[in-house]
Amino acid sequence: MKQASWRNFWVRGLSCGVGSAIALALWQGAFSLDAAAQLDSPIEVANLVYKKLPNLPLENQYIRTATKKQAVESTLVSRLIQYHTQAKGRSPLYRLDWKITLADYLGVNDYLRAEVYPGSLFLRNNPMEGDRRLIQALNVGQRNALIQAIVDGFTGQDSTRAAVPSTPAQTPSTAVPVSAPVRQPTLIPLPTAGSADLLKAKPVKPSKPRPTGDAQFLLPANP
Repeated sequence: MKQASWRNFWVRGLSCGVGSAIALALWQGAFSLDAAAQLDSPIEVANLVYKKLPNLPLENQYIRTATKKQAVESTLVSRLIQYHTQAKGRSPLYRLDWKITLADYLGVNDYLRAEVYPGSLFLRNNPMEGDRRLIQALNVGQRNALIQAIVDGFTGQDSTRAAVPSTPAQTPSTAVPVSAPVRQPTLIPLPTAGSADLLKAKPVKPSKPRPTGDAQFLLPANP
């Protein structure tokens, strides 16, 4: 649904008694989804997906009803994107939404409808059954790679070139630190035999008091 038609729906909702907040939220959600789907055309995103996944089948052999020529631009991935964004109205920016779409192809969520499937109006043969068989033939890893490639195509990211912060190489320093001169310790000579006797104090004889006065003449000359 285009933006103008959603704007008319919002006005009719207000006139019919629908709450203004609910109607505005519905219009804004539809407008954001429509803007996201127009980031790139399904054909452009499909070309990016096939560059990243070259082994994925193109499945573009179908003939146009009007011109009777091969519709080479109508591929498996482009029809998958058209079904996801246009037939189901899901956001192309989230992997979870794409998993829900693949669940439709696997028959475990919703059923594909031939009358609204992409290519049913201009291709001679409806490609729905062939596309479903190809999606079902993919294993889990291939489906995840397909989803990631589509999301990268819409968001402009490349998951194969993850930025890895480079760590600068640490170059060892060539300067050799000059060591300070080591002071040699002063050695104390070991004691020799008998050195301990030097520590002994010699006894001191107490001096006798000498007499004073006339009594000192009574002492011998050399005591």
